[in-house]
Amino acid sequence: MRWLCLRQRKVARCGDKGALGTACTFQWIIFDMEDGCVGVRIGRVLGVLCCIGILLYIAAYRLGDNRTIDYGQYLRKTWVVDAWHGGEDRYHACFSFVIMDIKDGFVEGLYDATGYIGLNHMRRKFQGKMKGQAVECSLYGASGIIGMMELTFLEENQIEGVIIIDEGAHRSLKFTFRPYSLYDVKDLYINPSGNFTRKSAEIDTWGEVNLVAGIIDGYKSYPAVFMTDASDNILFRFESGYQTASEIYDVSVDDYDGDGLDDVRIVNYFPYEEDSIYIDRTFYQTEEGLFEEKR
Repeated sequence: MRWLCLRQRKVARCGDKGALGTACTFQWIIFDMEDGCVGVRIGRVLGVLCCIGILLYIAAYRLGDNRTIDYGQYLRKTWVVDAWHGGEDRYHACFSFVIMDIKDGFVEGLYDATGYIGLNHMRRKFQGKMKGQAVECSLYGASGIIGMMELTFLEENQIEGVIIIDEGAHRSLKFTFRPYSLYDVKDLYINPSGNFTRKSAEIDTWGEVNLVAGIIDGYKSYPAVFMTDASDNILFRFESGYQTASEIYDVSVDDYDGDGLDDVRIVNYFPYEEDSIYIDRTFYQTEEGLFEEKR
């Protein structure tokens, strides 16, 4: 019975450098168990092809993160320091941010370094470029670039950030960030028996979102309305001078000013008054995708 086997006699002989780097020669021998060795060489062509394959594999490995990560999961959320417990505790970190867009390797967003939380409080921009799973950004202030920020995407609900700010006193910060959610809002009470509590809506520049209404039940109660994702992460808060002891009657979405962008109209009322008045407020969407109330 004749058996054939392959043995690699020389794994690689490197030395001929070309456009692809070092060309490696592979030599293979076929053995016949009865007759001994019948030599067959698969010469330099196989070696070059193997080197090309190795280089392509390395390139694919290095670029793999950019191909597999869905960066859409990081967009439009407000990112706060993971160690912050929300509710009773003051937001001590004084830094939060929102990634507004990631496109063709470029990143842009808004941030706040004063302690306010929420997209409607952010007025300063950052811009940067992707590098693997990280992004290096410039922070902009009134006088131009005032600092740098490097963000590393860890997983769906975590981003690691290193921030350096040179406006006024020099500050160097390093935090792990998570999304800001309804569970962070102090004294928020979602009344399941209220006239309006929650509904899903399609908003042109935001996609499928939830509109959620509740009551801030503190020293004086007043209504609050949020736009959230499916996990109750807050995308936007519709802040206004809602009347004390009132609640939300309805929230609707439409293009109320005819500019081609969806707006949000909120109606509140006094449920404990038999002849309650109804007060409507309209938040018009801006070109940046934010919402502003116009009186």
